[in-house]
Parts: sequence; structure tokens; C-alpha cells
Amino acid sequence: MLLLSLLVGFGLAVLAGFRAGLAGQKADIAHLVQQPGTLGLMLIAGLSTGGAALLVYALRGHRATAAERRQAWVRLAKPVTWAWIALAAVAVFACSSSISVIGQWLDVPLNPTNQSLVDGGFRDAPWALALFAVLIAPAYEELLFRRVLFGQLWKAGYPRLGMALTAALFALLHELPTLDGHQARTLLLWAAYGAMGLVFAALYRKTGTLWASILAHALNNGLALAIAALQGHG
Repeated sequence: MLLLSLLVGFGLAVLAGFRAGLAGQKADIAHLVQQPGTLGLMLIAGLSTGGAALLVYALRGHRATAAERRQAWVRLAKPVTWAWIALAAVAVFACSSSISVIGQWLDVPLNPTNQSLVDGGFRDAPWALALFAVLIAPAYEELLFRRVLFGQLWKAGYPRLGMALTAALFALLHELPTLDGHQARTLLLWAAYGAMGLVFAALYRKTGTLWASILAHALNNGLALAIAALQGHG
């Protein structure tokens, strides 16, 4: 189980590196972050992580039973579940904002690896970017990290280990380590993404429905896009 988590995480990190390179990390292929390249990059992102999520979900027998799906909807309908979703979204936003303030204090620009993709999406395909970031990405990332990876460790009796491990993999997928003198930036971004992963795993565990973490993740991404638009992309 742990080996599966590590192998999937390593494979996704490799795919993330490939994706980051396409997203304009290297000047000689920066021209790809243009229409229709931006849509292509979204497709690559979806197929890499989303494809891995669906493959592992199918091959390892993680598919929810009919009874589990009904129970998930019942739990989602509870007012307390929505309260936890709102609290989780606020916690993630507060943590990200705090890390951003620390970055400003240290004079470390916190531009994530996927910034080129976001910029290209705002410029060329804003509605596709919103659809991808708010609906598609939260669904497949929560399926993989919370349902498949964290879920297996949770069932095995290691929920805390599962939260820590999947949070680390979640951070690594979103931001690869660098050797270009920007280690402080990478560490701060890892802290932000790792905290996000911890909160979403805790939310899934607390509510017992994956829909809760998907919705909290979607709220976070939607808020981040709205702030980015207000700061100059609108």
C-alpha cells in the first residue's frame, strides 16, 4: 500500500515535470503557451493526473459500492457537512494568505510552476480555464489523493500517516524541487500545497464523503482564480 502510494506519487512527479516544461518553464518551448496550446496543456494536465487517478481507482478496486455512494450523498446533504466544507475553504485560504505574507516579508516571489498555464488560460481561454480549475482538476485530484491513496492508508489503520504522505505527494505534484537558487520559494509553496492536502484529507475523514473535499477544493481554486482576475487578468 505504501509502495503503491510512493510509486504513483513518483510517476505523477515525473509527469508534472514534463507538464511544467511544456507550460513555458524553458524559453525554447515558451511559444507553446499560446492558443491553442493553452487548451492542449490543460488536456495534458487532465490526462496525466486524471488518467492516473482513474487507472489506479479501477485497477486497485477502490470503486465505491452503491451503498457507499448513497451514504456519501446522505452525508453531503447534512448541514454540518457544508459547515465543515466552508471551514476547510476558509482554513486553506487563511493558510495560503499567511504563507504569501511570509513570502513578501522574505522578498520571495511565490509564482507557482503552473503560473504560465494560468496566464495563458486567462489570455486565450478563460472559460476553459475556469472549467478546468474549478470542476475538473478538483475532481480528479481528490479522487486520487484522498479516495485512493489516503483512503487505503485510512482503511489500513494509518490515517495520520496517510494524511502526511498524501499531503507531501500533493505538494510535490504541484511544485517540483528546483536547483536554480529558488529553494525558499519552493519550500513556501510546498508548505501551502501541503497544508491544503492536509486540510482536504481531514475534511474527507471528518465528513466521510469525498464530495466534501471536492467542493472545498473547487471553492479554493475558484477563489484563487477570482483574486488573480482582480489583480490584473480581468
